[in-house]
Amino acid sequence: MDSGLISVRQTCQWLPQQGFIFRQPKTHRSAQPVTVAKGTVERLRQHRVRQLEDRLAAGLGHQDSDLIFANALGEPIHPNSLRDA
Repeated sequence: MDSGLISVRQTCQWLPQQGFIFRQPKTHRSAQPVTVAKGTVERLRQHRVRQLEDRLAAGLGHQDSDLIFANALGEPIHPNSLRDA
């Protein structure tokens, strides 16, 4: 993040009969680094601090998934949760 670049290393998809599926990006171009504004980098850093706080609060119940957007236990966010919010 110090360089202001973000790379997509994996995608996550919810499939009703299978649950969450993690895959590599479909194309090489999808995985290319994307330049983000300094303000976005700062917001992502703040978000990471909140994630670490959630991780400490959850204790052993936390799953260290390295996701940018996860629930308080570190798990992928179910699509219904996003829709309902």
